[in-house]
Amino acid sequence: MLHTMDSSANNNHLISNKSKITTLCLTGRNFPEELIDQVDIATEMVKIKHHFDDKYLANKGVDY
Repeated sequence: MLHTMDSSANNNHLISNKSKITTLCLTGRNFPEELIDQVDIATEMVKIKHHFDDKYLANKGVDY
């Protein structure tokens, strides 16, 4: 199922109505601040350095 972070009301509904045995993983940029208190884990990943910057090809088992 594809779900975009298009509205806080939709996201709040999704988070509030998930099954107790379901782990919900929402990914992407600009996670709504008002939802952070409702989640167990919130991360923000920022690339510092990557070998793709030096034109290396993807490595099976590492990059995909």
